[in-house]
Amino acid sequence: MNLLRAYVRGLLTEAAKRPEDLPADWMVYVDNIGDDYRIELAGDDRTVGSLTIGPAGTDVDPCLGSYQVNTSQAEQGWGPMLYDVAMEIASTYSSGLIADRNAVSDEAQKVWQFYQDNRPDVEIAQLDDLYNTLTPDEYDNCLQQVARWDVTYPDEFTQSPLSKLYGIDGSPMIDRLEALGKIHFEEGK
Repeated sequence: MNLLRAYVRGLLTEAAKRPEDLPADWMVYVDNIGDDYRIELAGDDRTVGSLTIGPAGTDVDPCLGSYQVNTSQAEQGWGPMLYDVAMEIASTYSSGLIADRNAVSDEAQKVWQFYQDNRPDVEIAQLDDLYNTLTPDEYDNCLQQVARWDVTYPDEFTQSPLSKLYGIDGSPMIDRLEALGKIHFEEGK
């Protein structure tokens, strides 16, 4: 099993693009629209990938005060970099980032699984369900629909990477992009 995990980790690492891989005319744009953020990778007069995040939860499911991914799409290999930027923004303005609570693509699920299994720099917190299965505290309650679909036994939602909150201290990806002049922030739209 450890050999398989190392192999998959290697494949994901190879497939994930880095800021240093960005062509000369490509740029990451971060637009702040109210409480939401749109992170877009554009170049060659086209959008290569985009991700939108915004406050998650309601009074019933506060999700630890996190942001959630609302939409995402990216060409092969560019998604993880956009997710890192989104997580850094979410960790700055909230408690961190969670997966969409209604639907997650296979590609996005692989990113979340990679965070859970291979990113020691990422802080992970388990979210409870709406029934307080794990804790009596209401503040960690979060809709666990996608997490329950992800596992063989729906009651074991805690085994899914989609049942967790992900945060990071600082902004290493944004810092790398800034050092290369590859990120632009548009505030206050």
